[in-house]
Amino acid sequence: MDFSRQEKLVLLVLGGVLALSLFILYQRSTSPSLTIPEGKGTPGELVVQIQGAIQNPGVYRVPEGTRLYELVETAGGATEEAALLDLNLAAPLYDGQRISVPRIPEVPDHSFSNLDHFIPNSLSMERSAGSDILVNVNSASADELQSLPGIGKVIASRIIAYRQEHGAFSRPEDLLAVPGIGEKRLEDIRNQITF
Repeated sequence: MDFSRQEKLVLLVLGGVLALSLFILYQRSTSPSLTIPEGKGTPGELVVQIQGAIQNPGVYRVPEGTRLYELVETAGGATEEAALLDLNLAAPLYDGQRISVPRIPEVPDHSFSNLDHFIPNSLSMERSAGSDILVNVNSASADELQSLPGIGKVIASRIIAYRQEHGAFSRPEDLLAVPGIGEKRLEDIRNQITF
């Protein structure tokens, strides 16, 4: 079957339109759907949208005077990777507002297993009598904190944020105030930290 140049051009254009249509349909099917509350707003009621690192992103109707922390609770809470310290949780909401809860930036994963000889006198890591490396939770970087068992980038970021806001830790039990650190995790790291 031979096509003229003009027929080939028409087929090419139709193929492009078909491919673009399929791409648009695919994008719509994979995009998260928003559930917009029905009805018009009533006096004393706000319609706000929350998205990002939140359990149930979407559009919500809340009473006038609602604060951001209340909306976060209404939306099921923040996810583990949420950077809530970047938000003013006490801020009042206004109608039509869209809030994007940021995520904690990715931190490159570095292993310290082969770097023992480089850090014996580091300010944030020191050797104990048994030659185990102790991590100073008051000065350690996120990477250094992640060398502790059970401490990932999220918990490391929370430790740093906590000490920046509240000051230095003075004893292991102070770490229990950091979200995500419980008795079990504290016991796992107790002999590997210093102050």
